[in-house]
Amino acid sequence: MILQKLRGFSATVALGVVLTAGVPAIVGSIAQAATTTLHASAAVNVRTGPGTSNARIGVLYPGDEVAATGSSINGWTPVNYQGRKAWVSTRYLAGGGYTPSTTTTSATGSAWTTANLNLRAGAGTTARVLATLPAGTEVNRTGKVSGDWAAVTSDKGSGWVHGNYLSASQVSAAPASTSSSVPTGNSAPSTVGTRYATTTLNLWTASSGSRYVGTVSKGTALKYTGTARGGRTQVVVKGAARWVTSAYLSASKPGSAASSASASGEGQATTTGSCLASYYDEDQLTANGERFNTNAFTAAHKTLKFNTRVRVTNPANGKSTVVRINDRGPYVWGRCLDLSTAAFSAIASTGSGVIPVRYTVLG
Repeated sequence: MILQKLRGFSATVALGVVLTAGVPAIVGSIAQAATTTLHASAAVNVRTGPGTSNARIGVLYPGDEVAATGSSINGWTPVNYQGRKAWVSTRYLAGGGYTPSTTTTSATGSAWTTANLNLRAGAGTTARVLATLPAGTEVNRTGKVSGDWAAVTSDKGSGWVHGNYLSASQVSAAPASTSSSVPTGNSAPSTVGTRYATTTLNLWTASSGSRYVGTVSKGTALKYTGTARGGRTQVVVKGAARWVTSAYLSASKPGSAASSASASGEGQATTTGSCLASYYDEDQLTANGERFNTNAFTAAHKTLKFNTRVRVTNPANGKSTVVRINDRGPYVWGRCLDLSTAAFSAIASTGSGVIPVRYTVLG
């Protein structure tokens, strides 16, 4: 009996040694305390269980703080995420003394906030708020980024802001609308000149929103009223006031030297290309002020005008979808589009995370 008990005790010790040896070295440091404050060292998914097969319920960005609630298990750490138990890959977590690394990029110079934006002491939502920058505030980007966060200087001091809410072009509050200044519907306001469509354009019913009533083809001559708002220009088509994307209007017909550049100065003259696309599903306000809807076919792009439609194709399977730009990002090298979950799922499995795509700007 004594020999059997000793043999059982030895087996238990041996099993404990095997389990400990199978855990990466970093787990040991995290496992020292039952509750530990950690920080994300890279953008990492937060999941319902310890493994990639479990549902994703959020994302931690570099520098974001999270509380570990226990020891790591097989490379996954249990954490308290927004009041619920969740799991994060241990390799992307660091101790409380973590300082977000930064890299120098070409994104320097002036930018404007597209919403009321917190200026923080560090690159993360847990960093102290230094000031609030109203929409339209001009800031200077230093070239340092950490994940989706950008280091800036402003008239309220230096700090970090979320890059999704910065625009390379000046942002100003829309003037109050009046029934006499901006006619809509079937009334025909006076026009001041002619502009030409440089691509197929949607005819929007208002200066904002997603409702349109048709298209005009590339090269169409459009009489315009001289009123521009929210990235759209008011035109008169068949006796009715409509709106078109300003970036795709030119003073000369397409094909001439004068119309070869984009009117917006934001690179929209290039209507096709290839890049990497990712997806996101965080509950947040998008850069144009909408509440993000993971089931809507929308996307984030760094410079395309809001409400621009883009056809995105997965060359691996030939599937394509059309999305509407309503957000800014992604701020990761090599990626040009961040799709909603619904849009990404239409062309690929979300398990892919990031895929190569072809895109065509439709206007």
